[in-house]
This record gives sequence, C-alpha cells and structure tokens, in this order.
Amino acid sequence: MRENRWIHPAIHWYCYMPLIKADSFCKKIDEVIEMIWTQTPPGGTFSSIEECEAYNEMIKQYEISVYDDFVAAGHEWCWCLVGNIVESHEYGEHHELKEGIKQFSKGTKVYLAPGQWGDGYENIVVIGCPRHRKTYIEIVMRSKYIENYRMQRVYKPAVLKIMINSKHRWWGYSNDDRIRIIEYLKRRNPEEAEKQMRLLGEEKMMKVTKICDDIFDI
Repeated sequence: MRENRWIHPAIHWYCYMPLIKADSFCKKIDEVIEMIWTQTPPGGTFSSIEECEAYNEMIKQYEISVYDDFVAAGHEWCWCLVGNIVESHEYGEHHELKEGIKQFSKGTKVYLAPGQWGDGYENIVVIGCPRHRKTYIEIVMRSKYIENYRMQRVYKPAVLKIMINSKHRWWGYSNDDRIRIIEYLKRRNPEEAEKQMRLLGEEKMMKVTKICDDIFDI
C-alpha cells in the first residue's frame, strides 16, 4: 500500500505548495511514487556501484522535472524569511570572538525555513552559500547566529530547487505564507514586520479599489 512506501522528499514538499491543479497533481504523485517504488531494490541495497549511480541519476532527473513543473505552473518564486550570518560571536570558555560560523562567512545571506520542531525557533533549517564553495547547501543551525531578519521573494533557481526537493517544510507563494513570515518577524525584527504589514494592507486596498472600479465600469 502507498502509505508503506518510501516517498522522495520532493513529494513531501508538494504538500506545502499547491503548484498545479488537483487532478494533474494527484496523477503526477501516483506516477512518481510508482516509478521510485518499482525501481528501488529491496532494503535499498544495490548489487553494484553502477546500479546505485544509475538510480541516483534517475532521482536527480526527477528532481529537475519537479522544478520544471514548478516553473511550468507559473510559480517562479516564493516568499521566504531571510537573514544574515552575524559578524562575530563569542566562542569557548575564554569567550574568544569568532567571525561568522564554521559553515558560513560573516554577513552571508541565508534563507530560513519555517519552524520544524516546536523549539521556539532555536534551531533553523537554512540554505546558504558556504565558505570556499559556490553551490548552495541546506543545513540546520542555531538562530542566535543569524541577524537582520526580513522577508523577500526568492527567484534564484538554485535556491528554489533545494527548497522543492528538501525533506523539510519551506514557504510558499500565498498571502498565508506572507502573513506567517510577518508573525515570525514580529518577534525578531518588529520594524520590518510593521513595514511588511503596511505593504500588505496597501496591496489589499489596491485590489479592493480595482474591484470597485471594475464594478462601476460595467
């Protein structure tokens, strides 16, 4: 039965962002689950390195197709809570000052996922470009090493692909996601939260005005 099958993280991510119409969505999920299930060996054990590499390539191509579906559905961005790695922090018994953290240099921009574990946002899933590398990674880190919280739209394909294929929950593109991010900002950057609330209110007012204009134009 489907509930006993291993499901690729990208399918898990689909549950949090309605990309396509329900019928085509359900059809794709069924196809993907069937494909992965039938081609995964019992116990996940491969008989050769070549077989394992071929399987990984198949999964990689699937992940690319998921992103293509995301774009094809007209969703080329999503809302996200972002921040920057602190300039410096105290480390060790002697309170030595260190710049940045092990994975990221000071000031590095990081994309922050919603809370995952109910720990008061002490630990955060983040995406960022690490030291000495140009490719983005996804890790879990302490929120105390992040500052300058704000909300932005994410357009970078490299970042979106990681979000789409992550096993963790990420943000979507709806106003509900936008409002949830504002709630996070209220506790971490009240000025930014107030700014975003004002922008959201202005956009809603513009929509109401347009609707009224359309009604009276009829």
